[in-house]
This record gives sequence, C-alpha cells and structure tokens, in this order.
Amino acid sequence: MFRHFRGIDKEARFRAAAKLIGCKDELLDVGGGTGDFFDFCHLSGTVADLSPHESLFGYVVSKHPYVTFANCNLPFKDRAFDAVLCLDTLEHIPKSSRPSMLLELQRVSRDRIILTFPERHYFLPVLLAIAELYHRVRASSVMRTSLRQHLQFGLPSGDEILAAVDGNVWTIEQKSLIGRRATFAWILQLLLPIIAFAPINSIMSSLLSAFPEHGESGDRLIFLRSTEHYAQKKS
Repeated sequence: MFRHFRGIDKEARFRAAAKLIGCKDELLDVGGGTGDFFDFCHLSGTVADLSPHESLFGYVVSKHPYVTFANCNLPFKDRAFDAVLCLDTLEHIPKSSRPSMLLELQRVSRDRIILTFPERHYFLPVLLAIAELYHRVRASSVMRTSLRQHLQFGLPSGDEILAAVDGNVWTIEQKSLIGRRATFAWILQLLLPIIAFAPINSIMSSLLSAFPEHGESGDRLIFLRSTEHYAQKKS
C-alpha cells in the first residue's frame, strides 16, 4: 500500500515537469531511482542512476530501462534523448561536480532539459526530526540520508546552475514550485501518510496553485529548450 504514497512536494515537481514533455519523446531521467516519474506520467523512458551502493535508493526494481553511471559521466551518445530530466538530484551531487553533471545533461539532450532542485529549506528542524523518526522506526532511511546530503553538499542556486548552461544553445525559463505553505502541507503528510494518496494530492495541489506564494521559492524549476528548436518553431 505504501508504494502508492506520493507527497505534495513530489506531486508539484512531477506535475510541472510532465507539462514540458510529449508522449512520443525519448526520455532520460537522471537520478530517477525506481522510475516513478515515468509511472506518474504513464510514459516509458530510461532511468540513469548511481550504482546501488552509491544511490540514495539503494537496490531498486524498475520496469523501465535502468542504466548506472559514475563520476557524472552518462553512458550515452551525444543528443541521444529528446528530453532529459534531473528532478531534485543536483543537491545530492557535490558542488564541485555539478558543472560536470550539467555539461553531461546538455550533451545528451537534443531538445529539452528539465531541472528541479531545492534552493531553500523551510521548517528544516521539523523535517530533520521526522526523518530521524522514520529511520528509528525503520519506516525509511531515505529522507534522513537525503537531508544529510543537502547539508553536506549545500543546496544549489539558480545562478550556480545557469552559470554552467550555454546560453547560445539553450533558452531558459524558470519557475518557483514549493513555498512555505506547500512545505507545511508536506509535513502534515509525513505525519499522516493517509493524506498522501493521489486524489488528495490533486486537491491540495489545486488549492495551493490557486493561492501562489509570490517570492517564496523552496524548489525551483529550470527549463532549457534548444535555441535550434526554438528558432524552427518561431519560423
């Protein structure tokens, strides 16, 4: 039953990213774990992640093609995929290695790159306490490991990410995803997992979208579109 749980934080990222891809696209999800983004969209694609002893998710079972990589080197040809996703993964990469990862994402994409990442922690002491509780009762250790990596590697910033993007090749759009209210809703779901089912997520997402939190960015989405494709579309 618990595999059907999806918090409002992941719902927001997945919804926003899903609007930027097509049903016929060749897709790559870097750091995609079990491939739950593809399951959310009812699409197929390739998942690239670290080897099981290094990955945040450990050993995973996925119905999607699964490829491991090391040292930010993706084992794919240039421009191999229509769209490359990297959803809340960059914060789990040391800051010194992020430029290399971003260059690889640009190398293997021929049209679009979709990035999401947390820029700011709201209610961090509460999240750390919940993560520790999950670990102690053996519900899950992923959240604790994830937050510890956030603190160890530091959260990315929009300026840091864009500094590694070739502005001659990509057009850039940005969007704020998760603010203080959305984080509070996620905390409620962590404490009461019964309200993390998809129908409730949909209702909560609609309510939060109706009252946007201007100037409050917890997570950011950066959408890169190839200037070549953009020029063809305009002509």
